[in-house]
Amino acid sequence: MRNWWQRIKSILVLYLYTKPKVNFVWFKREKALLSGSSQPLSDQQSIIVFTVHKCASSFISQSMRDLALSADVLPIDLDAYFTMTDDSRYQLYKDDRFLQQAFRKKGYYYGPFRSYRPIPDLDQYKVVLILRDPRDVLVSQYYSAAYNHPVINRKILTNRKEILKKSIDEHVVVKADDFVTIYREYCDKLLHQDYVLFLRYEEMVSEFENWLNRLTAFTGTNSHPETVRKILDGTSFKVDKENKFQFKRQVNPGNYKKQLNPETINVLNEKFKDILPALGYSV
Repeated sequence: MRNWWQRIKSILVLYLYTKPKVNFVWFKREKALLSGSSQPLSDQQSIIVFTVHKCASSFISQSMRDLALSADVLPIDLDAYFTMTDDSRYQLYKDDRFLQQAFRKKGYYYGPFRSYRPIPDLDQYKVVLILRDPRDVLVSQYYSAAYNHPVINRKILTNRKEILKKSIDEHVVVKADDFVTIYREYCDKLLHQDYVLFLRYEEMVSEFENWLNRLTAFTGTNSHPETVRKILDGTSFKVDKENKFQFKRQVNPGNYKKQLNPETINVLNEKFKDILPALGYSV
């Protein structure tokens, strides 16, 4: 009964709130950039943030947006714009002309991207890579897709029906290869580059002030300490009780050990055997 009501409510929210907002209120900066009418407000080196789904990417998005605006850096979220309007536009990342037009080296913050994008002259940007233990990511992705992700398009509702037919162990094993590809590309192309700051989700939830200070110092968004303080004061990673219907279901590292069968964990450890130690995670 609850799943039925959640589905009806999601459809109402999609058509009565989300779609009108997308069409008339949100993404004005993205539309201006792609039309060629956007002009930067500063000559600060542009920032790019890469991460993955279920790595607090929504929180990171809002925090970086606030920090960027306080530093006169224009935030641009192309992935969100494409997802909410026409996901066939993701093919534009393969178009050299689009990449040259959309990505500018001064005055913009781009992201968060949830997988690698072949941005020209990437070493001329301030690049941040934020990752989480992929085993926890897969568990969180299952609960998000099955129960609590906001319905921003019809595709999410369709996927939800299919996911609920599987167990969590079945789902994460099937989904793992997608994340292996994403993580491996990050490791090959971004990790250990001198223009990239690598931050881990686990340190964000356990030592947030230090984590945020490293982020703002590297990106040059620490010039307005009142914005940093506002983010610090307004952030809590505490979850009193795990609830699969809540967007922030739980944040504790290692939750996969509680959620998955030992056989499933062994499969994931094998799939990510080169990636886990490279990122500082134990097998």
